[in-house]
Formats: sequence, C-alpha cells, structure tokens
Amino acid sequence: MALDMVPVSFIARETTLSWREAEFGHSRGWLGWRDAVELAVSAMQSGAQGPPELVELASVDKSTAWKSGELLKALAATEPELPRAAIEGKWLFIRLAWLYENLGSAEDPLGKVDWIAGAAEWRRNTTPRTRINCCRPGGPIEFSP
Repeated sequence: MALDMVPVSFIARETTLSWREAEFGHSRGWLGWRDAVELAVSAMQSGAQGPPELVELASVDKSTAWKSGELLKALAATEPELPRAAIEGKWLFIRLAWLYENLGSAEDPLGKVDWIAGAAEWRRNTTPRTRINCCRPGGPIEFSP
C-alpha cells in the first residue's frame, strides 16, 4: 500500500481542510485529484456557496483531472492567508496519523516517520536529528546522525 497519498475519507475523520490546506497537500502529492473532487462535492452538499471553481472542481473526472490543481489554487485564493508552518504542521499530523493507522503496511515505519518529518520545512530549520534504525522487532537498534 502506498502511504504517501492520504484518502480524504481518513482526513475527514481526523480534521477538516481549508482550500489552502487542500491545495498544499495536492501540490505535494498527498491528496489526489479524486479526493479534491470529493472535498468539493462535500462542500456543495453541505450548502456551501462558493465561486464557480467549486462547481467545476466537483465536476472534474479522469479526463479533466489535470484541472484539479488549478481549481484548488483558485479556491485557495478566495480564503485568507494561513501561516505556512500551520499548514505544514497540519499535514504532518495527517500524514503521521495515516502512517500510524497503516503501520502493518509500512516496510520501514521509522524510516517513513523520518522521511515525513524531514519533508517539513520547520524540520529543516532545526538542529540535526538522529535517525533510529530498527528493522525488525527484537532486532538491533542503531542510531545514526
């Protein structure tokens, strides 16, 4: 199972996404076009009045999937700015929660945690981290810079 993309059904159980947060995740490959469409459909079903891009995103199908990124950007532009650190922090939570729920599918869970945390900009601006290598339960634990 690919753990890079997080289904919107999981995200909806954990939190809500603004259009800015959805666009951020989509632009990094963590939210697929079908999930973006599902967010738009859900917003319309809840009675949200939005710009024409909302209806257009809800109508995207496989042949027009390439439009989803543009439409998410347009929807994000209708919302107030959010601090990048807040958006990254939310996606860090979402991705780590998704990994935790699917630990059995991860080949190297600790490596995946390190990779997810390393992708966050705030992580790159902190002191060097120590990588914990633990391949199998009962196996040796190694620390490397």
